[in-house]
Amino acid sequence: MKNKSFITQIWKLSFLGLGLLAAPAFASDSVVDTDSRIEVELPISHTYIAELGFDDNDNVQAVIEGYLPNSCYTLTQSDVVISTDSKVIKLRQKASRSTQGICENDTSLPPDLAAQRYFWKVLDIGLLNQGTYTLSYKGAQGPTSRTFGVDLAPTEQVDNMDYVRATNVFASKDVPTSQGEMEFRITGELTSTCAELGEDYTIEKVNDVYVVLLHTHRTEDFCMPASRGFYKVVRVKTPEAGRYLLHVRSIGGESKNKIFNIVDAL
Repeated sequence: MKNKSFITQIWKLSFLGLGLLAAPAFASDSVVDTDSRIEVELPISHTYIAELGFDDNDNVQAVIEGYLPNSCYTLTQSDVVISTDSKVIKLRQKASRSTQGICENDTSLPPDLAAQRYFWKVLDIGLLNQGTYTLSYKGAQGPTSRTFGVDLAPTEQVDNMDYVRATNVFASKDVPTSQGEMEFRITGELTSTCAELGEDYTIEKVNDVYVVLLHTHRTEDFCMPASRGFYKVVRVKTPEAGRYLLHVRSIGGESKNKIFNIVDAL
């Protein structure tokens, strides 16, 4: 019995040791070994931002998209550096690259791991003073920039108090130009018993960004907290071929976003 117990303990220790050896392949990237990883800056394929429509009490947001070179890269933090004097905002998207095991040499990766991996992110820039700003970032072909403006808010009152809480937005991934009209579908919730989704809404196409604002109306003076879901369909004329962002503003300075394509009909 003692020999059996001893063998059992040895087997458990051996199994634990194998598990520890295998763990790095499946472990979270929250713990980074600087000897086995390097930090790199990724090029940003495109940045979407509404060039008009932000006030100085809005949370300014941009959406970026790009590609990780292969599966050995892990997307990490984004840097947003604002120069209030020059009104230039520098964006940097970083990634961590593994240098161990199969990732030691990119040329030896199997095809499924060697393929690029698409990513997109929403970046919070925050509140900005009135003025014209320039977003500057490393593009796929070198330094790239685009501009946008911030206006004075009409009043000091927070103007998103009448916005809905958007939970998701939908647009077809590829819409043919031959389709004369397309639709955006929006889900969300009303957060009080006296809130009612208004029939009126604001939708504006600013270059490659569609900005949608849904509004609520108060039906009574006395309101209680509640959660009531809604589903809204918004139809727009199909634009010319290109890549676009649907940007739906939500209460509390948040937004929901969806990137979609308009493609030439075959």
